[in-house]
Amino acid sequence: VECETPIAPYQITFSEIMADPSPSLGLLPNTQYIELKNNTQQALWLNELILSDQQTQIQLPKYLLPAQEYALLVPQTDSFYRKKMPHVIPMELPYINIESDQLTLKNKTLHTIHEFNYHRYIHHPSFSNGGYSLEKSDSSCACIDPFLWQSNTQQGGTPGTKNPKTIPY
Repeated sequence: VECETPIAPYQITFSEIMADPSPSLGLLPNTQYIELKNNTQQALWLNELILSDQQTQIQLPKYLLPAQEYALLVPQTDSFYRKKMPHVIPMELPYINIESDQLTLKNKTLHTIHEFNYHRYIHHPSFSNGGYSLEKSDSSCACIDPFLWQSNTQQGGTPGTKNPKTIPY
């Protein structure tokens, strides 16, 4: 029996985004993605959420994300991630502008669950020319401070897995 799982603020948060995947680094394909984290101790239905940027609103597909797990939202045409990782959700994504964008998750009652204001300047200057994801250093932290985000300097990105420790610059 399927039960609704109302989602409150910060229970699901953005934990990694790939806005500028070109040039592709590491083992990652040349595609944008958004990683979400379930910060609760219970499984949550993602179709309770609406993902938006300044131009687009998209209801997330029906997917039960286990407690403390990551979901990787990828374009429908991408087959690489579906073969390699658990909790991959192919869907139509809003295009993340390379310079800056505002990503928002809202629940069905239109309360903001989490928000990320992306700006290229958040990247470390050495890693700002594409191919590196931005990762939240502490996905359990509810705040939206841009200083909690860092460039993945090792592999370009770690979609679907725990983000590495913060490397200050």
